[in-house]
Amino acid sequence: MSLAPFPVRILRAVLAGVVLALYSLSAQAGFLGDVSVRLLAPGGIQNASNTPIDATQAVTHTNLGTGISQGDNGAIGGDSIGSFGYMLPGETIFFDNATNSIRLHVAGGYDGSVDGGISGDISTGYLNGAAGRARYEISGLDIGATIIGFQAYAFTGYGTSGSSGLLSPSDPTTYIQIAGNTLVFDLDTLLFTRPATGSSNAFAEFRIDLVSQGTGPTDPGTGGNGNQLPEPGTLALFAIAALGAGTARRGAMLDAPFTLDSFEPLLGSRFTLRLDDFTALPTNLMEARRGSTAHAPGGRQPFSLIFEAPAEPALSQGTYRLEHPAMDAMDIFLVPVARTATGLHYEAVFG
Repeated sequence: MSLAPFPVRILRAVLAGVVLALYSLSAQAGFLGDVSVRLLAPGGIQNASNTPIDATQAVTHTNLGTGISQGDNGAIGGDSIGSFGYMLPGETIFFDNATNSIRLHVAGGYDGSVDGGISGDISTGYLNGAAGRARYEISGLDIGATIIGFQAYAFTGYGTSGSSGLLSPSDPTTYIQIAGNTLVFDLDTLLFTRPATGSSNAFAEFRIDLVSQGTGPTDPGTGGNGNQLPEPGTLALFAIAALGAGTARRGAMLDAPFTLDSFEPLLGSRFTLRLDDFTALPTNLMEARRGSTAHAPGGRQPFSLIFEAPAEPALSQGTYRLEHPAMDAMDIFLVPVARTATGLHYEAVFG
């Protein structure tokens, strides 16, 4: 069973939508205002039309729970018979206030083995171009606190584990980015698994939990919902947004004399993180990488470090005391970047 003919696909489009649900403004702020969703496909649609797509659909605060879906008569959702709009049946974008999350159901719109492509991959059908990637831009995200990152899952049913219709990529940071109150979700890089019932039934579901400043298991904060790092899962990753990462890169270490050469001999060795006067956390130095940016003559070459610590307690980004028998203790700014099968990874960046 193949996908719908692509003249139809031109009028309906791929990707799951964004639904924002209303929630009380108590301990969990939820989404506080209207949201705008923009669909961009600079290269048009595979095997159909190379006419660039640029469509925007607003979601009012009162309608965040229903969001955007095929047949909603919006610029992206279109009508139920596909005479206009871009979504395929079943595609939707919605928001969940209980987890401050964006939920997307994205359908496969192009089957290379059926539609004359050079491979048998199932993709969304959206094409990039000179103006950038095919993508959704979801803007106006306001959860009552500064958004610093996200937890992303690609499991069917919007859960944090289970089966997935996504074949690749496995790293959410390659197709999801956050800048300020805007989330970008790339469409042209997604490939879907091939269902036994036919490629027209290929889809993947995505859950993107927004993480705000001051939230987490050790510091609930006063805004947001206290999102924590995700449970282990092959498609789950905590990614710091550009704003949060930029903060880290402006001064990872408060004590300055150390360089990459100070840490390279200690790769694989045990460090200690002091959380307070009574609590210490063991951590291993996993990576020490030289930065690519230029540095002033006589200045320190930029570099970054990756540490692995136990999965619990999960630390929020912040400054911690780092100790090792072979060097002086230092204050270091750490940012959680990933959860693996063996623990949590934290990054420190030095300019």
